[in-house]
This record gives sequence, C-alpha cells and structure tokens, in this order.
Amino acid sequence: MGPGEQAVKIDVHHHFLPKAFFEQSDALLPSHMEALWNDGRVVYRERDTGHAVTPPLDPILWHDANLQLRHMDAAGIDHAVLSSACYQDWMTIDAARIINDGTAALVRAHPGRFSGMISVPPDGGEAMVSEIERACDLGLCAINITTTHRNRYPDHEDFRQLFETASEMDLPVYVHPSWRTPLSNMERWDMERAIGKPTDLSICIANMMFSGRFHDLPGLRMLFAHLGGTLPMTMRRMFHGQPGWLNVPDYDYPLLLKRLYVDTAPAMWWSPVEIESAARILGESQVLLGSDYPLSNDPAELLKLAVANIAGTALSEEEKSRIFAGNAIELFGLTHLREQMAIDRGGGPHDHGCC
Repeated sequence: MGPGEQAVKIDVHHHFLPKAFFEQSDALLPSHMEALWNDGRVVYRERDTGHAVTPPLDPILWHDANLQLRHMDAAGIDHAVLSSACYQDWMTIDAARIINDGTAALVRAHPGRFSGMISVPPDGGEAMVSEIERACDLGLCAINITTTHRNRYPDHEDFRQLFETASEMDLPVYVHPSWRTPLSNMERWDMERAIGKPTDLSICIANMMFSGRFHDLPGLRMLFAHLGGTLPMTMRRMFHGQPGWLNVPDYDYPLLLKRLYVDTAPAMWWSPVEIESAARILGESQVLLGSDYPLSNDPAELLKLAVANIAGTALSEEEKSRIFAGNAIELFGLTHLREQMAIDRGGGPHDHGCC
C-alpha cells in the first residue's frame, strides 16, 4: 500500500438488514421460528424450545444508514462490507431477494462507504445461481453463508454448486457462525456462544479443507469470521502434522491455506494479543479488520474497539495497514478505495465507485 493508505480502515464484519426484512420477517422466517416484538425491538426464537441466541435487536441499528455512518465516522471506519449475519441460516430465495435489493440500494446511495455481500440459500440450485448472478449485476461483491445450514456443513454435496459458482465468478465466500450450532452439551452457561461458535467455525474449515473443496476449486477464496474460531491455535495440529498421524487426504495444505482468510470480530472479545498471534501464525496477509457491528451493548464503541485492537498490536505499520484495509481491497476487489480514499479522509463521506 502506498503512502497515506495506513489511514484507510475497512470493516468486513459489519451487518445490515434492510427495513423491509424486519417489516416482512414473520412471512420470511421458517415455520419453526417466530419474531417477538417488544417496544420496537425484536428477538427471533424457536417456537418449540424458546431458544434464542441473539439478544433483542433494535432494527434501526441494522437498517439506518445515517446512524451507521455516524458510528463509522466516529471510529475512523472508512468503508464497511455488509452481510446479513446468522440470518443466512433461514435464507430462502424470497428473503434473499429482499436482502440483496436492500443492500444494493444502500451501496448505490453510498458507494464509497459501503460494499455488500450476496445472501442466498446455499442449497438453492439453479434459482440460487440466478440470484447470485442478479445480485452481482446489482454490484454486490461476495457471497455470505453460515457454518451450517439445516445442520449440514458447507462441504455437503448439496452446496457444491454454490462453491463452483463462486469459484467461476471469482466471488469470495464469507462464512459467519450459524444462529445455532449442531454441537451437543452447549446449553449451560451460554457455552454455545462462548465455545460452540468458535468450535463450529473450526469444524467448518476442516471439512472444507479435507473434503477437497479448496483443492478441486482453485478459484475458491473464503473468509471466516471470528479469527476462524480456533484455527490459529489448531492449524499446525490439523494441517502441519507428521505424515500418517491424521487420516486425511494428502493435499498441499500450506498452499491451500493462502486462500483462507479470517476477520478480527467480535471486537469486544479479542485483544491485540489474540489478533497479533493470528497474524503471526496465519500471516498478516490473511487477517482482515472486523467489528461485528451492531451486535454489542454499545455498537459505536464496538467500532472504536475494533480499530484499537489492531492499532495496539506490535505489528509493523505496514502489517497493520494490510489488516486495516489492504487485504480487504485485494480480497473483495475494492480497487477504487485504494485509489480514491488513500488521498485523505478529511472530506467527509467518500462516495466513489462501486465494487
């Protein structure tokens, strides 16, 4: 990155759902889910069990672009790549079209400040492919999925067409933790959130690697949320062990791992120590700034903390610069940001171009 680019900061784990999604969510949720509203806030939960992972949501934090931009400006975040979080678990083609249209409209309104990911049901067949193509034509620049969909991990044959399409169209695939993991014994003490989700991300990565998806699809690139779960601490056990110790295919894992990226969200649960360790283990070229906005008791402070976590590492300024923005520019093809935002950040919103 050139002189001055160290100022640019791109949040790649930043959530958005259009107002229309909340207005129509009763019709868009599967039959086993329900939306409960109380004083303008909503929680989504299972009808039979009452299980709800996320706390009550204030929809305005998810769909009010002006509010998001004020929070981004206060934290020095220049650009956000928008995704729909764990709602991918329940995705249908009808819901995908509403979310993709709303996301694309926001990108068109503020192209210098926002890019967007494509929502689709990952097992949607030709209708899914058509929606990916349509959303790409609208300017969206990646595909968003979750670690599991209807209790199946992404290496399942039902999802092969999604990854083939992503590889052919050169669209990175972003993996967010599922709303609920298929892991057992996670009910007590909210262990599903604290331990289950990182473990689920790690299982997802292992399945994608060992199943041959990365090996078979040389154009496939994937970004995993939350530092890739336990990946930094288990990568050598999974992919760098002595021959014969693990019953796994003999792929060139160090080479394949160069197409795997992680983000630094959620900002309130990491510190500079974990982020620096991930950058040292995976390589700074594989780590991207992420916040998990607006999933926090204080979303505005969450963005500031996401920046401070990276700034507080002992990495070099060039390494920090790659994590803040350079890696995102390369992964998502946001070359207009390299050219136009590096000049200065002093002129307010940077509405230039589109991904």
